[in-house]
Amino acid sequence: MKRLELYAKRIVKGHGVSEKEEDELFDEIFDHLQQLKKQYLNIGYRVEDAEKCAIYDFGEEKELRNKLVAAINPLQRLFKGLAWSAAVIYILTVIKILFIGTVTRLMYGEFINNGITLQFGKRYGGTLNIIPFKSTANYIMNFTQYNPDIIFNNLVGNMLLFVPFGLLLPLLAKKKITLSRFLCLSVVAAVLLEGVQLITRLGVADIDDVILYAIGSLIGFGCFHLMGKGRRYWRTKQYEWKRIGQ
Repeated sequence: MKRLELYAKRIVKGHGVSEKEEDELFDEIFDHLQQLKKQYLNIGYRVEDAEKCAIYDFGEEKELRNKLVAAINPLQRLFKGLAWSAAVIYILTVIKILFIGTVTRLMYGEFINNGITLQFGKRYGGTLNIIPFKSTANYIMNFTQYNPDIIFNNLVGNMLLFVPFGLLLPLLAKKKITLSRFLCLSVVAAVLLEGVQLITRLGVADIDDVILYAIGSLIGFGCFHLMGKGRRYWRTKQYEWKRIGQ
């Protein structure tokens, strides 16, 4: 393993955080080190010397570990608490939207009483559709026969409903979740929801809903990773600006 990787791993090891959080800390520190190394390479240093200088500039290992411990503990508890609170609110919201009475429309905040998945003013008798894209094609081909609210809520609305799932699941997971595993978990969650709708006769169990939920969750998953990359990039730039100002 290279010198910079070993140095970064020694700093983040043994702080009582999850494997995923440890990996995120490592990525941030390693990105900083790579930037420092690049600066020294640009002015003619050899690779080995550039790495040594990057480590020297970044700081003494023991001191950095102590600072990291002091920073992680209170922030970790606060952040985890907020994330779990958001998850509970999201679960209750999904239950409200899918299974309880008339609900407020997601985007405009108006009350609606007709439609299939995002609002329930009547019971549907446990209808089942297992033909992919049948319902979606029906809305698109016969859009003049439906209220625009119904089309929006049952197509776009279903995707929006699972965007928070894609954000919260990787955030709360103890380990990093691969795309394939995340997609499997999303589909399982969507199928369970549709199954409950079918069994309780509170809505239409539709394969199209499962597909739309999965798409929405993937959007959330992508946003989660983009925010992570953006955060690391921003912190790297802040560090560079501080060095320039010194």
